[in-house]
Parts: sequence; C-alpha cells; structure tokens
Amino acid sequence: MRVTLTVCTSCSIVGNGTTDAENRKDGERLAIALEQQAGQRDQSPEIVRHECLWACSHSCAILIRSKGRTGYLAGRFEPSAEAATAILDWARAYGESPDGRVPYGLWPEGIKGHFIARIPVLEGETR
Repeated sequence: MRVTLTVCTSCSIVGNGTTDAENRKDGERLAIALEQQAGQRDQSPEIVRHECLWACSHSCAILIRSKGRTGYLAGRFEPSAEAATAILDWARAYGESPDGRVPYGLWPEGIKGHFIARIPVLEGETR
C-alpha cells in the first residue's frame, strides 16, 4: 500500500530562527533529510513537499496518509537525520499495518510525543 508523507516546508521552529545559512527553513531541511534517507531504503513513502500544514505552533510538521486508512499529523521535530529516521521507520510500520494503526510497542522513540492529530478515514474512501 502506498504511503504519502507530506512535509511542511514553511515550518520554522520558534527560537531557531527562520532559515539556515543557505536560507532554508526548518521544514525544508526536514524534507531534505527525509528525501535523502528515503532514497536509501527499499521501502519508503512518497514524500510530498507542501508549503504550509497550518501547524505552526508544532513545527516541523508532517502528515502521514494512505488511502482508506487513518492518517496522522505529527510535529515538533528537529530538522535532523535522527528525526527523519524515526519518521520513516514509523511510516514503514504504518504501511505494513492493515488499517494504519501502529501498535505503540512498534513506535520508534523519536516519534513518541510528536503526534498532534489522528485523522479519520473519509467516508466512502477505500483502499
């Protein structure tokens, strides 16, 4: 099943400044880390960049979705390789689950405490 990982590229962590030395916002830096690691994995989600997920107080924010499954909005990530690893590991477990619900025991440490919202399947949406 195809998993989509949408990354807010306009996110800036409060107190972290708005950009790095190359004028990239924190969300864009997280997207780059995710894309780099996803390219090195056999199984990875489709990574989609999106300008704003309206989760500014929880930046850096991501949305994990798959047709016919519960979706998840998560945030408060650092734009780092470690965060990207945890997100991609959780996305793999999500993709392997029958309904998008990943048992807590399978959650990587780096994703715990980062979920903001669970998004129900739209009525009539099927796998």
